Amino acid sequence: MKKVALLLPLFAFSFATIINVPADHPTIQAGIANATNGDTVLVAPGTYIENISFDGKNIVVGSLILTLEDTSLVSETIIDGNLSGSVVTFTEGENDLAVLRGFTITGGSSYDGGGIYCSSSSPVIADNIITGNVSETYGGGISCNYSAPMIINNTIRLNSSSYGGGISFDRYTSSVISGNNITNNYAEEGGGIGCFVFSSPSITNNTIAQNTATTKGGGIHCYYNSSADISNTIIWDNSASIGSDIYTYMSEPSINYCDVTGGWEGEGNIDADPLFCGPDSGNYRLEEDSPCVGTGENGQNMGALDVGCYLFGDLNQDGSVNSLDILLLANMILGHIDTYQTVDYNLDGLMDIIDILFLSDWIISG
Repeated sequence: MKKVALLLPLFAFSFATIINVPADHPTIQAGIANATNGDTVLVAPGTYIENISFDGKNIVVGSLILTLEDTSLVSETIIDGNLSGSVVTFTEGENDLAVLRGFTITGGSSYDGGGIYCSSSSPVIADNIITGNVSETYGGGISCNYSAPMIINNTIRLNSSSYGGGISFDRYTSSVISGNNITNNYAEEGGGIGCFVFSSPSITNNTIAQNTATTKGGGIHCYYNSSADISNTIIWDNSASIGSDIYTYMSEPSINYCDVTGGWEGEGNIDADPLFCGPDSGNYRLEEDSPCVGTGENGQNMGALDVGCYLFGDLNQDGSVNSLDILLLANMILGHIDTYQTVDYNLDGLMDIIDILFLSDWIISG
C-alpha cells in the first residue's frame, strides 16, 4: 500500500506507560481503562471478542505494527465485535492524539457505525482492515458526525449499511481521508462513501472500486450541502441504479485529477481503465502502464496503492506479503496444492523449509 505520511506519537514510548495486552491486562478495554493520556495500549496478535471505547482518552491503541512495522500483524490482530454494537467508539471529545492503528476490525453490528463510530471527536484511524461490519443507518465500516478524524491507509471492504457502506460523513464532519482502499461495500445510497448534510471531507489518493448502492451513488454519494474535495482518487467499476460511480444532490463536490468511470467534469479528470493488477483477488495495485500513473495532481499517481503487479513473496497475488503467503508456500511444499511453480527464494535449487524461513525473515524485516 502506498503509505501516506503519518506522524504518530511513538516517541511517547520513552516517556509514557506502555500497557501490554494480554500480558498486563486480558482485554483491550481493560488496558484502556488503566491508561491515561499519552499512554500506549500495545496489543499482541490474537482475536479479541469485545467492543471498545476510548472513553475520552488521548492514547494510542495499536497492534505490534507500532513496534515492528510488520503489516502482516494487521490481519493477525483482530477485534471482533460479536455483532454486539460498534466495534470501536470515539464519542467523548478525543483529539488527534487518540490513535487506532494496525487491527482487523470486524463483526460490528449497530444502529450507526458498524465497525467504528466517532461523534464529536477527531481521532487518527490508520493501517487497519475494516471488514464484515453492518450498520442499520450510517457507515457500515466507519460513521462520523460532528467530527474531524484522519482516516489513513486503511482497507475498508465488505461492509454494509443504509447510507455510506464503507464510510459515512454526516453533520459538519470535516475529515481527511487518504490512502484508503475502499472496495466491495454495499449500501442503499453511497456504496463506498456517503457525504451527507454539511460534511466537508478531503478525499485524496484513495481507490474506490466495485462498491454497490441499490439506489444512488455506487462509489460516492454527495448529499445536501456537503462539500467534498476529491482528488487523485480512482472511482471505478462501482454500481447503482442512478449514478453508478458518483451521485450528487444539492451538493457541489470539487472533483479533480480523478479517474472516474464514464468521466466527470473537472481539471485533470480521466475516464480510462486503471488496469488494476487483480481486482478479482483483491489486488488493486496498478499495472506499470496504468493511465493513473503520473497523471494525478503535480504528477502524482492516482489511487491508494503502489505500482507494479509483481511483489516479491506475494504468492497469492493479493497485493501484500504476509502470513497467508507463508501458509500457501508451506502447502505447496507439502504437496497439498497442485502447482507448476517452483519457489526457491534462497537459490539453492530446492523448494523447502529454508524458503519458508527466508520469506518469514523478509516479512519481519519489512
